[in-house]
Amino acid sequence: MKRALIVGIDHYPFAHLNGCVADAKRMKEVLTFNGDADQTGNFSCELLTSSPDEQITQKLLFSKIEEYLNDDNGFIKTVVFYFAGHGFVNDLDGYLVTQDAQKYTEGVRMRDILSVCARSKVHEIVILLDCCYSGQFGTLKEYSDESALLPLGVSVLTSSGAQQRSLEQNGEGLFTALLCDALQGEAADLLGNITIASAYNYIDNMLGAFDQRPIFKSNVSHMTLLRKTTPEIKVNELYRLIELFPNPEYHIQLNKSYEPTRKPHNPELEANFVLLQQMVQLGLVYPIDEQHMYYAAINNKACALTRLGKAYWKLIKTGHLIYRN
Repeated sequence: MKRALIVGIDHYPFAHLNGCVADAKRMKEVLTFNGDADQTGNFSCELLTSSPDEQITQKLLFSKIEEYLNDDNGFIKTVVFYFAGHGFVNDLDGYLVTQDAQKYTEGVRMRDILSVCARSKVHEIVILLDCCYSGQFGTLKEYSDESALLPLGVSVLTSSGAQQRSLEQNGEGLFTALLCDALQGEAADLLGNITIASAYNYIDNMLGAFDQRPIFKSNVSHMTLLRKTTPEIKVNELYRLIELFPNPEYHIQLNKSYEPTRKPHNPELEANFVLLQQMVQLGLVYPIDEQHMYYAAINNKACALTRLGKAYWKLIKTGHLIYRN
């Protein structure tokens, strides 16, 4: 139901690259399994990398893209296409450069990939491009404002803008290194869910000091998961927000009975207090007029939901927060 085509090209007859094959291999490792405690399976991945002897030609790359992205039956839930290599752009279009590149036939046209996406019945297609000028993907050069056009169900995350080069650091693509960090948990929500949107948000923040800017384009009604990691809080414990706080503005009045080191002891309140302290650490709850929950309890103060806590409260209450497998 979920498959990925992962391509890395280092061996060009011109401007040899160093980190694209390694980046592709690392991406395969990250996407094949989830990051949860059981290391559950995630994407069925095919790795296509260059070598001096076996070339990734324009014909081979495009045929593989068609094979993976063009599902006629609609059985495939999610497809990821990742490419690391040279990118090229001219007055007509952008290209993923192949090893047999020549003038006027530089590689696979970005527009041709979009055409495959438009014909596909795959529920969601995610395009990840780590190459120069990759932000050209989905852009219509016929229009003066270079408007973006994506088929329904397609999301694109690129390493750079349409006129920007993509950077390598320490033998690896800067974008791919951050993307792997995002997928390994840096972009996860409290339940361990990672989407292409949360990955972009992480990369965008981390690249704040660099000239290279990631580009994110999407035309989807909902986003499926790219990867799961171990949740920071159990789903049944997070759902207790709506039990502990009957409404988002509710304040829980604390007292010494909540604190297990003070008498009188109340096992139920003490158990709730342990959960509330965990929620404080996750930024969901805060003690009012005290720095720590301990002092809020012994000084008979209250605690309340933070803005993040209120947001999760509303998601749970409306049934929009679902722990997806």
